[in-house]
Amino acid sequence: MADTPAGPADLSPHRGWLLAAALLAALVSLGFLVALLGREGRGVVVVLLVPVLLLAAPLLAPRPARRVVAVAAVLLLTIGVVLSVASIGLYYLPSLVLLIIGILRPSRREPVDDRAAR
Repeated sequence: MADTPAGPADLSPHRGWLLAAALLAALVSLGFLVALLGREGRGVVVVLLVPVLLLAAPLLAPRPARRVVAVAAVLLLTIGVVLSVASIGLYYLPSLVLLIIGILRPSRREPVDDRAAR
């Protein structure tokens, strides 16, 4: 983590990108749920919740752990997309890209300068 004269830099993933990734995955899953529920039964709900929960996990994690949780979500979702590329995996690829962007473009919160309070 890079330090600035005012304190440690905030490198946690940007919440906006994380939220966009989770919402997009939720919409994709909802579309599949509507299409598949009648044919596949209720078991499809669990399968479609996995990517949504993976993408929501970084949003629910405490700020210090958010980056680690987001990287773990990228790894797990990448495995899921690759393993299911022949069926529904490609539909979650845009959410994966948004999550990666969220990790690579960290929040730009200004560090607190303790010296200014003195």
